[in-house]
Amino acid sequence: MHIHELQSHFIPHILKLVEDQFVDANALTDIDFWKRFMKNNNMEVDFSWDDISVDCQPLDEMITLIFYSFPMPYVVSEARYGLIFINLYNPKFHYYLLEMASEDKWILSELATDESRKEHGYFEGEPTAAEFVNKIFELEK
Repeated sequence: MHIHELQSHFIPHILKLVEDQFVDANALTDIDFWKRFMKNNNMEVDFSWDDISVDCQPLDEMITLIFYSFPMPYVVSEARYGLIFINLYNPKFHYYLLEMASEDKWILSELATDESRKEHGYFEGEPTAAEFVNKIFELEK
């Protein structure tokens, strides 16, 4: 599995399993679970797990952010950051990616669990993680 497949297919698949209550929500942050899942399904990766980090930040009782940091992209469509915005006020999970669109342009995309994609605009130059998160908060208002 290439890093792009993890970002654009595997994580939405795990999110769908969580939404359908087949696995616990901890599966979204448990990289060891991901490794076991892939091993049990004879999936190999061509990236280092050490280059991926996950941080879960509850903002209040009803809103939680799960932030993913991925290795620096080398090709268009790979993502630098990912974020799952969990809003229990109106049970929704939104999965966003900051994807490389060109050498100096980045796109904010939202992926649904059916892997459909919605684009939410571009950044000129690589935005910081904070700029990425702030843009998502603007979308989620």
